[in-house]
Amino acid sequence: KVFIREEPVFICNSDQIKGESAEVKIIHFEINFDWSVIIDHPPSGGVYVIGENIDLIWSSFKGCFQEIAAAGGVVENTKKEILCIFRNGKWDLPKGKVEDQEEIEAAAIREVEEECGIERLKIVKHFQNTYHTYEINGVQILKTTYWYSMKTSFNSPLVPQLEEGITKAEWVKNDDLKKVKANTYKSILELLT
Repeated sequence: KVFIREEPVFICNSDQIKGESAEVKIIHFEINFDWSVIIDHPPSGGVYVIGENIDLIWSSFKGCFQEIAAAGGVVENTKKEILCIFRNGKWDLPKGKVEDQEEIEAAAIREVEEECGIERLKIVKHFQNTYHTYEINGVQILKTTYWYSMKTSFNSPLVPQLEEGITKAEWVKNDDLKKVKANTYKSILELLT
């Protein structure tokens, strides 16, 4: 699943969409598939691009983009609160680009530390990957974010990384996640759910 302008695009085979309603948009992949139709105007509610060779479809899709890897964390403290950030008008989870030659796990820890002024992070496990696209200066970007479940005993004040557009870094109780879920990206909403 890739989010294009907040709409999900599923790349799968026909067996994976059984039971979907008739309203779901389905497009059959062909060798000379024109991805611009979906990239420029993703259907509201999402679309399934189906074919027998998922690897071929994925490779064709990725060929339309410059790829960027990012890493971040779903961080829980000793009070079972989740670390959230407020960046550019939306709630988010701490993450950032993986630097050249950097291990993905190391990047996840570094980015969470930098964005929130936090220490003593411990990766528990790989959580999941998310994919979304955006455009910068006419260049289409596909960002893969590697998410890790993390824990920390850090209890000092958090320091948001203002130069990255982060105006808040705060611990959010499970019962208070509604405010975050009401103003976040669909990929982040899935992680929090």
